[in-house]
Amino acid sequence: MNSLLFIEDDDSIRLALRLALEDEGYEVRTAGNADQAANAFRTRRPSLILQDVWLQGSKLDGLDLLRIYKTEEADVPVVLISGHGTIEIAVGAIQQGAYDFVEKPFQTDRLLVIVQRALEAARLARENAELRLRAAKFGATPEDRQRLRIFYADADAKDGRRPAASVAASTALSLSGRSIVTRATWPSISSRTVMAPPAHHRGRARHAREEGP
Repeated sequence: MNSLLFIEDDDSIRLALRLALEDEGYEVRTAGNADQAANAFRTRRPSLILQDVWLQGSKLDGLDLLRIYKTEEADVPVVLISGHGTIEIAVGAIQQGAYDFVEKPFQTDRLLVIVQRALEAARLARENAELRLRAAKFGATPEDRQRLRIFYADADAKDGRRPAASVAASTALSLSGRSIVTRATWPSISSRTVMAPPAHHRGRARHAREEGP
């Protein structure tokens, strides 16, 4: 099961999105400030981080935390969320290693798609790293070449694009002394509609608030 770490200072958004993510089968840990986020990250590495940029009452903001994440564990994908973002902030976040930058308000369903794609991109990066390591030691096997052919054929059959990170990341595979570079072509999704969970998630969130912790 994929483990997600969600950092958000707004209690209602943190609760609603946690329930929506859990309904999709993810294990979710949450944090409400920068200190909690750093401690949770260092205690157990998540599969993915959802990080609000502006954290009220915290000495560090989401961009500061992004630098910590990428310094200590660069392979963990980070999706930044902000209601006060600018193009400059978004570009800076991507340049610092964020997988994507999503504006508030947003639709939960669209964010779930981004989470799924980010996790898939991380999985592909791990597989590519394993292939590269094996090829460096033993050379590419026919099975390796066949896996790549099947992967690209399946991806092209889906929508004509190859799944990878949403921000022009590239992965180099050294196979038989040749460098094969795959560039990202997934579109970046930043919904500007109302941030609201699907109906069945909203029911769970309302029930949880009524019952309390």
